[in-house]
Amino acid sequence: MLDTRILRADGSEIPVDISGSLIKVGQTHIVQGIFRDIRFRAAFEEKLRSSETELRSVFEAMGDLVLIIESDRDEVRVMPTRHQILEPQATEILDQTLDCLFQDEAESRTLLPIREALTTGKTVSFEYQIDLEDRRIYFEASISPMGDRRVIWVARDMTKRKQAEAEIFQLSQRLKIALSSGNIGFWDWDLRQNQITWDEQMYALYGVDNSSYSSYPESVVAYEVWSHGVHPDDRQAAADLLQKAILGEADYNTEFRVLHPDGSLHYIKASGLVVRDEAGQPISMIGVNLDITDIRQAEAALQASETRFRRVFDSNVVGMMFTNFAGDIIEANDRFLEMLGYSRAGRPMGLINWAEITPPDYREQDVQVIEHLRQSGFIHPFEKAYRHQDGHLVFVLIGVAMLSQTDESSVCVVVDISAQKAALTERTKAEQALQESKLRLELGLASANTGLWDWKMQTGELWFNKQWKSMLGYQELEN
Repeated sequence: MLDTRILRADGSEIPVDISGSLIKVGQTHIVQGIFRDIRFRAAFEEKLRSSETELRSVFEAMGDLVLIIESDRDEVRVMPTRHQILEPQATEILDQTLDCLFQDEAESRTLLPIREALTTGKTVSFEYQIDLEDRRIYFEASISPMGDRRVIWVARDMTKRKQAEAEIFQLSQRLKIALSSGNIGFWDWDLRQNQITWDEQMYALYGVDNSSYSSYPESVVAYEVWSHGVHPDDRQAAADLLQKAILGEADYNTEFRVLHPDGSLHYIKASGLVVRDEAGQPISMIGVNLDITDIRQAEAALQASETRFRRVFDSNVVGMMFTNFAGDIIEANDRFLEMLGYSRAGRPMGLINWAEITPPDYREQDVQVIEHLRQSGFIHPFEKAYRHQDGHLVFVLIGVAMLSQTDESSVCVVVDISAQKAALTERTKAEQALQESKLRLELGLASANTGLWDWKMQTGELWFNKQWKSMLGYQELEN
């Protein structure tokens, strides 16, 4: 039999196969030939060759492990995919896969899915893993029937996906811890489906246990908790800003108060971002709530403290000034200015320098005070002097506390002790004068050999001077 092509009358060619036989009739030999038109068979064979080429190209383009398996697993064909090229340990992976296929029936992890695919006539998917010396590889396998006794096994390497899922899970856990430790709640609003999703921390920020609402749709619960939790005076403004953000008219970044079921008041900072499609239409909105109650309470306490301090400062009970180690007086109250003969109108702040009005005798002390402040941040009241505008010294008792290490600013409380200092000086002078008078009297009595005695009638106490005792023959220490 010979396949060839013959020329038709119209000049076209057709494929034929030619077979012949020799027939002997008496002395005559006859050759009988049969020509068969094989155009349909040729077309089928060409289509088959094309399909085989396409299938091989598909296999060669695949990075998966592809096996053709007989149902009794006595024959396994490995398709020539790119898995062998892409995976440097492809041989070891294939060997372990075949070992898995040919395990005892009781131990095999593959027999049941193969049987299920053949029985149901549907594709069966499952996951498995292979442990190599240095790593573990995860596969997702799909088994599809190819007739009654044969299946095709396609195993796709999903190790990178597994690793990505593990990393995402780890990041999710870290984010959850960070949000929880920072009192931050996360929310997601699907605008098209009108579904709101809150994490557990969001419910905690509103003082609610979400497990008690498990029988209700989450979107309904989240909205009810929010609308009932936000302070009535803040609710409308917060809702209006949400709508403006969705319309693209404003950023969603606001603060509002929340009333917990126990009646406690909390402050929430809310931020959100609108996600839009390619046409600019809003799809969803995601955001966070942050409990800033501690911050607001601290600010309120600080404000109250500053108010009290300002009242003391402005009351002028004592002199006060804000200054730095360079000597600049940033601000001073009227009492301090009056001590030194200045007025707020006469000499503005910034033109008075405490170092320049400090007498030279106190400058070494100031250096020691500054060093102590740098180490401790404050110093107990100490005495020093400033020079008054008219030149005389003003003695003060001054206490200092640092406000900032960065710019070395500080606050000083100054008390004028000039009067006390003058009184002490006068008292010292009086005591010295009395002592001198006493000495002069003693010398005068001694030189005149005159005895002197004193009797305190109220107490009956008697006192005799040295000359009196000597005249009567007593020792000086005798009474």
